[in-house]
Order: sequence, then structure tokens, then C-alpha cells
Amino acid sequence: FDSKIDTIHNARKGKLNMSVKSSFAEMLYNGRVAKHWTQRQAAENSGVSLRHYQDLELGITDPKLSTAVRLASVLEIELDSLKSEVCPIALSVSGL
Repeated sequence: FDSKIDTIHNARKGKLNMSVKSSFAEMLYNGRVAKHWTQRQAAENSGVSLRHYQDLELGITDPKLSTAVRLASVLEIELDSLKSEVCPIALSVSGL
């Protein structure tokens, strides 16, 4: 299954306009690959189910803030990078 996900991510790299959700998903993917982990390992180390992790990495669903912070910590994603992905969503929702 991981190889299918990798194929999807490789196809995604060709897109110029990525949504915020896709950007976060890409951050998860890159963090996981940098650690040479499977999705199962990333999910287990983050305390989320494998299915939920897969949905997050594919950009199908958005994480709760606490989950996003935990994923960033486990995958060693800088919180500033995470903030830059989350803030545009908050601003667009609030109308600012």
C-alpha cells in the first residue's frame, strides 16, 4: 500500500498550485520518508490509527490541532512550517 501512496505523492509533485491541505499532507509525507518509516510506523509513533494517518497524508482529512502538533513533533517538522500551513486556513475562515 505504501508504494501506491508514494506513486500518488510523486504525481502530486507535478502540480503547481497545491492547497493548504495538500501542503500539510506533503509535509507529513516528506517527514515520514526522511525518517525511512512506513505509514504504519508513522501512525504508531504518532498515536493515530493507520487509516487516519493515511487520510492525513493524502490530504483527505484535516487533523485536530493537537494531532497536527503531535505529528510535527514525531516527524520532526518545524512548528513554524506547521504554523505557516495552518494560519491561512484560520484567516480564510475568519474573513481576515
